[in-house]
Amino acid sequence: MNIYISKFNSIMETERKLKIILDPAHGSNVAGKCSPDKSHYEWMWSRQSCENIKQLIQEQGFTVYYSNESDIEIGLSKRVTIANSLCKGNESEFLFFSNHNNAAGSGAKWMTARGFEVFISDNASLNSKEFANLFISELKYAFPEVKNRGVKSYNYTVLYATKCPAVLSEWLFQDNESDLEMLKDPIINSKFEEVVVNSIIKFDTKIFG
Repeated sequence: MNIYISKFNSIMETERKLKIILDPAHGSNVAGKCSPDKSHYEWMWSRQSCENIKQLIQEQGFTVYYSNESDIEIGLSKRVTIANSLCKGNESEFLFFSNHNNAAGSGAKWMTARGFEVFISDNASLNSKEFANLFISELKYAFPEVKNRGVKSYNYTVLYATKCPAVLSEWLFQDNESDLEMLKDPIINSKFEEVVVNSIIKFDTKIFG
């Protein structure tokens, strides 16, 4: 594994224009969404990951919100309503980041699919595409040994109905034994979170200077 050098190493004292809405995956009340051996639950991983990302990007001067602050699934439409109410009138100043693990099956057995991919909607804005391409490039650089499945288009509710730029990250397959080992590795998790933050910093700089 290569050494990924963070692009940030100090606390930012000024507030940035870009604001982030973190969208944690699913909830404790959603069946499945876990590894076949039940040792990993996507909703738990995502919430811890989002919390770590939140702390890091707040230190870099970003204002951070959640689409869902509870451990249960409140519904996709409600997530969208919350996001759109937060960014109303200032959509170009927000980025919606949905943080997921992937799965090739129902969670009942181990599968062979591996890697990472990033989704945008069919009606994605130019800024959604800009961030998705930037983020996938950062992931590819940080994790060259992991299969890059690229940027894909799919009309997930939280993507096509959210009015601000929006992306959905599918980081590793929880129903693949090798990927699951990575999902349980705190060093790899920290590295992934740094990639998210570096991508947000680069996006903010590109859009707002």
